[in-house]
Formats: sequence, structure tokens, C-alpha cells
Amino acid sequence: MKYEGYTVGILGITTLRTKIADKPDESLTFIPEIEAARNAVKELKKKKVDIIIALAHIGDIKESSDHVTSIELAEAVPDIDIIVDGHSHSVFEQPLKAGNSWIVKAGEWGKYVISISAGTITNFDWKPVAIDETLGLQPDAEVAAMLESYIERADESLKETLGEASGEFVFGNRLPRYGETAIGNMICDATVWFFENEYNQHLDFALHNGGSIRAGLSAGAVTWEQVLYSLPFENYLFIVSLKGSDVIELFDFIASIPQGSGGFPQFSKEVRYTLDLTSGNGTITNLTIGGAPVDPDRMYRLCTDGYMLGGGDGYVALTRSEDPFNTSLLLSHIVGEYIKAQGIITPMTDGRMTVIGGIQQ
Repeated sequence: MKYEGYTVGILGITTLRTKIADKPDESLTFIPEIEAARNAVKELKKKKVDIIIALAHIGDIKESSDHVTSIELAEAVPDIDIIVDGHSHSVFEQPLKAGNSWIVKAGEWGKYVISISAGTITNFDWKPVAIDETLGLQPDAEVAAMLESYIERADESLKETLGEASGEFVFGNRLPRYGETAIGNMICDATVWFFENEYNQHLDFALHNGGSIRAGLSAGAVTWEQVLYSLPFENYLFIVSLKGSDVIELFDFIASIPQGSGGFPQFSKEVRYTLDLTSGNGTITNLTIGGAPVDPDRMYRLCTDGYMLGGGDGYVALTRSEDPFNTSLLLSHIVGEYIKAQGIITPMTDGRMTVIGGIQQ
């Protein structure tokens, strides 16, 4: 991109975590992030660009020992001037300097735009600007008219009141990725309740990844719109059997998941354990399911979604599950039905997950 007096080169890069956090097409080839960035920078320099900007989907929160963050990328590839980062949904009120690079992040879902001004890279100013009425943005009249009838019909169901929350189910700074939460407890308990009451299916426990929860619930009336905002993903729920030895391996893996990662789990009330992060390498102790230690020879019946059963977020142990029952239902649906049946839901934590050390939020 040519501007008066200088040329800007732009490269795009995504995290290798994509291979386990999603299901990329098998035709795609992934190479290490730092190697990819160095190759792209080399090509841009051949074109005599003055400023190099990386549009990255890497994140600043380390999710595994081999996860390369945008900070590590900046330190390893000094010729990148600016990294506009995503993936971890952080909002940087001030740019972060790492190596020779400035790193900026503007949250998620188009909530902010990035306003950057720079005479030279040594004079770098930026701010995240919330996309709301303060910007004075007006919808396109023709598009708004086209959507009006659809919005009216959608609102008929989205604005339906399902029940009431007696208090706020706090989401905070993505709390389901750090420890036990009231919103995670309610969602997982709703899963067990629904299938035991509506489908007559006995479950030993339910497991959902914290990254699947995108918002909490405010105190007061709860609508379908709020539930869908909290649980936007369209992954069908499965009920499966897993041998106790694989359940033990599952929890060994959970111990290794860094706080802040989307794979950090939330469980139903049948599960109890202590996660000790004081040494840096997590360990799990006092694990019980249904009040008893895990029997390596017993088969356990659990519910989670198809994404995790396919090994999403690194849950390889779940790929060895047996007797799968595809419920063809979404998590948002069963949570909505649970709230309808309960009438009033109350936020609570009960010690099913005790975290020692690490980040306490």
C-alpha cells in the first residue's frame, strides 16, 4: 500500500493452535508462525516497503507450552513494526512494545475499531474506539429497510422471557477460562438435568470448555437473546461412554491447560477436584466423580459437544469415547429449556473446582 512518502507492507498470520482449536481443511498446510512471518517479511523487504504491519490471529495469552504468542513473535521477528493481533480477545488501552514492534488489540466481535496515527514508528499513537452511538454511525437506509421484517420476526422469539436470574452470572474478563464460575456451573448442571429429565439418559457428568461461553447473564429477566449471546456456537451435543482410564487421562490433560485458554473446562456438580498451579506445571488431586474416585475399569457416561469429542482444544482423550448418541441439540437450546423449567436460576459456586496458585480472578 503506497502513501505519500512511504509504502506499507501487510502480512497475515494465524496460530498453529488452529489445528486443535478448529477443524481446518486437510488440504491446508501449516508452518510455524515465526518461520512464516520471517518468510513474509523477507518477501516484503524485496518490495522495498518502509513499514511492515502483521495482521495476526495469535493472541497474547499463552495457551500451551508450544503456543507462540504475538509478544514472542515480535521478539523473534524484529522487522515487524506493528502487530494488529486477535485470538485472545484482549483490549489494549495502550500499545504494547515488544522487541522492535508495537502490538495492539481491539477485543472481539467488532466491538472496537483501531485508530492509529504515526509520523514515524518512533512516534506511535493509538486508541481503541468503541463502535457505538458515540461514533455517530448510521445504518445504510436500504439495507436497514431490507432487514426490518426479518428483525421483527426474530425479535418475537429472541425477546421471549424464559425465566429470571436472582443475581448476576458474572463473566468478567472471561472468567470461565480461569476457574469455577456460576455461569459455567449453571450451564453444565443444565446439561445433566435436561438429558436425565427429558431423555431419561443417566449422565455421570457434563463437560464444556470455557471458551464456548462468551458472556454471562444479568440479574432479572432472561431472554433467548441473552442465552444465545452467551452460547453462540452451533455445536451439537453428544452423550458418550468413556473408560475410566481415559477419564483419568482426560484430567491429566486438563491439568496442563493454562489459565486463559479456551480449553479451560467447566464441569457439572458430580465432579470435584483440586487444580494445583503453584509449581507452574498443573497437577490434579482429590478427583472424584459422583462422590467416588475414578475407577479406571468402569465406563462413564458423559455429555459434551462434537467439537470437543473431535479433539478440539487438545482433548485427545475424548476421541476414544464409545457408544455416541448425537442429540442433535445445541447447548443454547437445553440451557434455555432448563431456565424455563426452573423459573428462577441463582448464581452459585460450590467448590467443585478448587484452584491453588495461578491467576485468581
